[in-house]
Order: sequence, then C-alpha cells, then structure tokens
Amino acid sequence: MSTTSQNQNALLLLVQQLQQELQNQRSEITSLRDSVTQLQLQLQSRPHSNDAQTRVRARLPDPPKFDGKPHTLRTWLPSIRAKLRSDQLTGADAFDYVWDRLEQPQQASILHLREQSEELSDWDPEQIFLFFQRLCHNPRE
Repeated sequence: MSTTSQNQNALLLLVQQLQQELQNQRSEITSLRDSVTQLQLQLQSRPHSNDAQTRVRARLPDPPKFDGKPHTLRTWLPSIRAKLRSDQLTGADAFDYVWDRLEQPQQASILHLREQSEELSDWDPEQIFLFFQRLCHNPRE
C-alpha cells in the first residue's frame, strides 16, 4: 500500500470514529432531554407550596381518648378539632381518627353512626361531636 492510500484509510477511519462519537453524543442528548422533560412534568404535577407550607410544622400531640364523662368533653372537643385541623384530616380519615380517640364504651355507643357513615359514604366527624354534646348536655351550665 502506498503512503497516500494509508493516509486515506487512516483519515476515513478517523472520520468514521468521529461520526460514531457524534451519534453517541446525539443519543445521550436525546436521553438527557427526555429525563429533563420527565422531571419537569413531575415538578408540575406537584401541588404548589408557599413558604408557610414548606416550613416544618410542629405536630400537635394526640388528644387523650374520650372517656364519656361530661366534664372531659369540654376540653376534649377543642383538642380533637385542633388536631384534625393541624393534621389536615378530612372525611373518612378524620372520622376514623376521632373514632380511634374514643374509649371502647364510647365507640360502642356511636356504632350506629359508623354504620350509617359506611352506608351513605358520609364521613363527617361532626356527627360524633354532636352526639356526645347532646349526650353530655347539662342545662344548668
């Protein structure tokens, strides 16, 4: 082989290597663009939060379980409502949480409300609060 032929072959080989490298970089760019697009979509699907929401909130302690005594209802109700608000519990989650914060005899006394909520899919914890307010109502206060 002549020197010119060897130079042409070497040049051709170099061009092929550069073309392959260019193709590899194009593939990598396409892959990175796809990743960026996916991350942007994930970011857009997250709820927007302001500074107040991003700060870590102190968690309220669980209120004691309600024992059915009228004098404890006066402090238990504000505590349980504050807990529901601070933990942002609503619907069935709120109902179940309130249910869990009742002693067993009190759970038994509102079993009909739980069954009714399941039938109607109406999970309003206010039903529980109203029941105990009526039950513990003292007209002398």
